Amino acid sequence: MRSLARVRTRSASPYPAGWRLALILLGAGLAAPACQLDELLRAPAPPGSSNEGPGPAVAVRLAFTVQPATTVTGAAIAPAVLVAALDRDGNTVTSFTGSITVTLSNGSGAGTLTGTTAGSAAQGVADFPGLAVDQPGAGYRLVAAAAALAPAISEPFDVTRRVPTLLAAVSGDGQSDTVGATLRDPYVVRVTDAEGVPLGGIEIRWTAGEGDSVAPPASLTDEAGEARAVHTLGTTAGAYSVTASTDVLPGQAVTFTALARPGTPAQLTFTQEPTDAVRQETITPPVRVTIQDRFGNTVTDFTSTITMVIAPGTGTPGARLDGDRTRNPVAGVATFDSLRIRDFGLGYRLRATAAGDLLADSAPFNVWPLDAGGAGR
Repeated sequence: MRSLARVRTRSASPYPAGWRLALILLGAGLAAPACQLDELLRAPAPPGSSNEGPGPAVAVRLAFTVQPATTVTGAAIAPAVLVAALDRDGNTVTSFTGSITVTLSNGSGAGTLTGTTAGSAAQGVADFPGLAVDQPGAGYRLVAAAAALAPAISEPFDVTRRVPTLLAAVSGDGQSDTVGATLRDPYVVRVTDAEGVPLGGIEIRWTAGEGDSVAPPASLTDEAGEARAVHTLGTTAGAYSVTASTDVLPGQAVTFTALARPGTPAQLTFTQEPTDAVRQETITPPVRVTIQDRFGNTVTDFTSTITMVIAPGTGTPGARLDGDRTRNPVAGVATFDSLRIRDFGLGYRLRATAAGDLLADSAPFNVWPLDAGGAGR
């Protein structure tokens, strides 16, 4: 017993654990045969003994090591979110290389999560760059998940709406077409914030002038921050304009201009009717005929010859029209400054004709045999 007590008091022995056990048995008078002693020395140490090294760490759960921060709609969450695989003691398991995914748990918003939402861990940590939420809201959370691991829920974060700062024209300005036409290209505006990021869902009002129209009267900006409308010109030739504005940017407006050209020639009109005259005297003031489209606009580029005759069945039968009876219009107007009729008569009319079956008769007028002083001619 004294030998056994002496062995137990030695706290630091230079011998391996198996040798120490053998010495204890020998001291107690329990010596074993040599073969059994060899087996004892070769036996593994019991669990928890001093010759057992630590086992490999095992991942059991996930944790956000970099939490999502408050951001604005569409902007990447910064810094990038990090998720780590942890063991039961909260240590990162650097040997974990599995796939981790993150999803969005909506708070008061209805946003969609975009960006890198899945990735493999490196050294036990997965990063998620470029995560963004497209709709504003408060109390959003991210949920991280991986196979066989307990998921993690992030701290809440908010997504605020970007503030519009600029309304600008994109395209469509300065078009030209004939009266009454709908312009081929729509008017396009864009709304952006201070960083130049386009903003969707902003209502744009479109206001046309008098006589023309724009459709739709209001439209929303799309994901590119753009809204569009189509302009239909009025029936009067000339300049038109459409203004785009929005309530979120008071004082800012974009004005588009367009030019309406006259349409195709559709009619002749006596814009200076013949007046009563004395026979063989020039009709004054000069007779003028204007070429017009169907809306009454002067067709300024019409240059075909206009011919003047006495309308059949008017005035004195067989009467003759003298002077220059053909004219080419200038800026859409033909001027006849030498017309005269040889024979007096009542109810004369002049007839103007031009290419394209264009025809017009003047108002009636008289040709007198005497001038204003009563002298015969």
